[in-house]
Amino acid sequence: MVIISSKGQLDTIFVLVSLLIIAITSVIAVLIFSNFHTQFVTKEGLSSPTARTNFDLVYNRSSSIIDSIFLVFLIGSWIAVFITSALLDVHPAFFILGLIFNIIILFAVPFLANMFLDFSGSSGLSSATASLPIISYVFNHLLAIAIVWVFSIMIALYAKFQGNNQLGGGYA
Repeated sequence: MVIISSKGQLDTIFVLVSLLIIAITSVIAVLIFSNFHTQFVTKEGLSSPTARTNFDLVYNRSSSIIDSIFLVFLIGSWIAVFITSALLDVHPAFFILGLIFNIIILFAVPFLANMFLDFSGSSGLSSATASLPIISYVFNHLLAIAIVWVFSIMIALYAKFQGNNQLGGGYA
């Protein structure tokens, strides 16, 4: 029963770690693509002006596309976790246990944010991180985002009307 009551918390941990992995991968991808662009277009040169224009267009839009995909994943995963938490039938007695798990999660969130900020702040990666403003913003404000996330999941898990319009599902 404890695993069922901590469903929202386990999903939150999984999503936060996934966000960290996606953010680090995005920074590395932008850095690789930037280095490729510099090597291939600037130094080697493209013979066709149309090819150069198209490659520059893709290069200029790539970081904003990666940034937008990250934001879509963040919002989509929050919606998915919120809906699955709302569909779970959890006894209100597990509220305290869920609250303890969420406090532990909130204590771990700054460490995840610092891992990304330390990684992205290194000298070689700072230019790639600068081209990803949404990812940088999310990890600079990850604790506030996690607080909203956790409390919305707690509301979805425990504050629902079920049977005879009783709050909490009518458990006796």
